[in-house]
Amino acid sequence: MAETPIYGVPHTGGVNDPFGPLRVIFASQRGTLVELGIGPIVTAGLILQVLSGSKMINVDFSNPGDRSLFTGASKVLSVFMTLFEGLAFLLGGAYNVTNQTTGIAMPPSLQNEFFILVQLIFAGIVIILLDDAPEKMGLRKRHQPLHRRRRLPPNSMEQPRTNLPRLRRKIPGRHNRLLPVNRGTEL
Repeated sequence: MAETPIYGVPHTGGVNDPFGPLRVIFASQRGTLVELGIGPIVTAGLILQVLSGSKMINVDFSNPGDRSLFTGASKVLSVFMTLFEGLAFLLGGAYNVTNQTTGIAMPPSLQNEFFILVQLIFAGIVIILLDDAPEKMGLRKRHQPLHRRRRLPPNSMEQPRTNLPRLRRKIPGRHNRLLPVNRGTEL
């Protein structure tokens, strides 16, 4: 799909790309079916993570039903973000055609705009499905919330991790747990 040009968009040889540096991050390529790349997936996931982290939507990630609902909502929102970003590219003039005689950039015809949008949405759905394939095959887990901390057993000697630096030492014979250093004792 990265080599297949979008129908209705003329090849733009050596024109500067305003999104050039971001193309590597979002896995996209100008003028091809992967024009949007993984941008809609990343944006949809980020929006839902922020909503769940701020408790605007209640999601229990330990509940498989909630996790599957969250994943489904992420896919649906990814399709809507693909539509939104495709429209933004069209309305923003990313596919304008420069007239050879006047040198004025003209937007594509309404029919070409429709074909371009349909192609971008179709390619976006394929990318969403390809993004989901490793999860279905068991190669990775998705939607590990950033705000959830590691839970410790109730009688654990291990201290919860914090952002503050602490001096720690290993105690032999105690399964090498990391404990705070007592300043008065020496090993």
